[in-house]
Amino acid sequence: MQQQKWDGKSYGTPLGYKIFIYSLRLFGLRFAYGLLFFVCCYYYMFRPKSRRSTAQLRKIYENWEQSDKQKLGLFFPFKRIFVFGQVLIDRVAVFFGIKFHLEAHGTDYLESLEKSGGIILGSHLGNWEAGLSILKDKKDIHTHVAMSVVAGDFLQKMLRQKADNFVSIISLDAQHDSLFQIKNRLQEDKIVAMHGDRYFGKMRTSVGEFLGKDAHFPVGPYILSATLGKKICFVSVVKTKWNAYKVVCSEPLQCVWDKKYTREEQLKSWLQKYIDFTEKNLVKYPEQWFNFYDFWAQK
Repeated sequence: MQQQKWDGKSYGTPLGYKIFIYSLRLFGLRFAYGLLFFVCCYYYMFRPKSRRSTAQLRKIYENWEQSDKQKLGLFFPFKRIFVFGQVLIDRVAVFFGIKFHLEAHGTDYLESLEKSGGIILGSHLGNWEAGLSILKDKKDIHTHVAMSVVAGDFLQKMLRQKADNFVSIISLDAQHDSLFQIKNRLQEDKIVAMHGDRYFGKMRTSVGEFLGKDAHFPVGPYILSATLGKKICFVSVVKTKWNAYKVVCSEPLQCVWDKKYTREEQLKSWLQKYIDFTEKNLVKYPEQWFNFYDFWAQK
């Protein structure tokens, strides 16, 4: 079965985003969330694609042994869309200076990347922009974010403009050039942030068991770590209250090639550490995993 590709586009229109931005700036988060409820009702009724991916996630999650066969409930699809909408609003709010309460766990590990550079490996669980606000407060840290850049995407354009002072964007769409840029930044002892749960085009992948079912994950970050001698920190940022997030960072992982094992075996071993970390955080917040496509289909 061929995987349904993620198209990289954010939900919504420029006019819709502008309405939320003005509402946010004039009336605050609570008002914007109230307005969001009605928008989510529309998407729930008229966007079957998101309902299908949520039905798939719910079925897999409820059959996953580590979830204790927890039932997600009848309103889980709507809840997932509504929380996703809140996260989109929060992404804008962060760069307009609205403060969120951040409960930090292991963020001191990021300091080990400051001098020698390294990789911050996140996921589409929660809100990575809220986590970047930690780095925003550290004026000496400039982060290079590797991501897919969609031409004409209003939200991406606005966030890039607001984040220019502490974040630079490396577009993953030109894969050969992006790999060259990432490698150069790491060799310059810079920090590169990227996601570890999506791949594009002909990226090299490895199969890992995620929520009890096989799925493909990119292995480029682990190859870069082993080849360049750079550490990786896994990071998860989840929304815990309407105005609060929890940021969890793993102890830095240093990938080193070992001739006793094949490279594929070692890549799978390092990938499993990332999967274990992501699952541990996802089990408490399944509605905040925002991969809205057929993630478990074969490549």
